[in-house]
Amino acid sequence: MKRTYNETIEELSDLEHRQWMHWSKDVSNLLEELLNIVKHPEEDKIVIGQIWNKGMKKLVNWKRYWIPYEKLDEEIKNKDREWAAQTYDLVPIKCPVWQCGGVMATVEREPPEGKADEYQDATYSGHWQTPDLVCTNCGAVYKFNGVER
Repeated sequence: MKRTYNETIEELSDLEHRQWMHWSKDVSNLLEELLNIVKHPEEDKIVIGQIWNKGMKKLVNWKRYWIPYEKLDEEIKNKDREWAAQTYDLVPIKCPVWQCGGVMATVEREPPEGKADEYQDATYSGHWQTPDLVCTNCGAVYKFNGVER
């Protein structure tokens, strides 16, 4: 099944979120046990109360996100997407041009003349500056030509 970059990022984001839910549920069980131990302290009630409140806030916050990825708001999805993008960048893409067994690596293009201006940071990668993919073995280049709307 062929997937677009955005479809892959969404699938990886869903995976990242499911991994986080698994981790936070596991950690929260331990945290709940620890909080129950100090629930009725006999000494230094102020400090224990502060720890208790901090722990409860953490649990309440985590539990809000124990929902399927597709039901998350965009702000939280973007956090998962950041991690998914990092994961995706680690996945080698085999050379589709000559199928030589090489790996496609990103190479930033220079901006076309007249495209860079004083309002644009030199590191900004607009759609016209999307990186090309260059094979590390045969040197084949896959150029991005823009998105049709």
